[in-house]
Amino acid sequence: MASGNLPGETDVDQQKAADTCETLKGKLAELLADMEELSKPS
Repeated sequence: MASGNLPGETDVDQQKAADTCETLKGKLAELLADMEELSKPS
């Protein structure tokens, strides 16, 4: 990944963005698991 910061962007901003991305990925994985459970015939 390029290490150049966008104008006005700090390492903190990049870290926040990375954290948000990881959080969303986690939520998405949970959601997919839930949908898989629901789609199974009980």
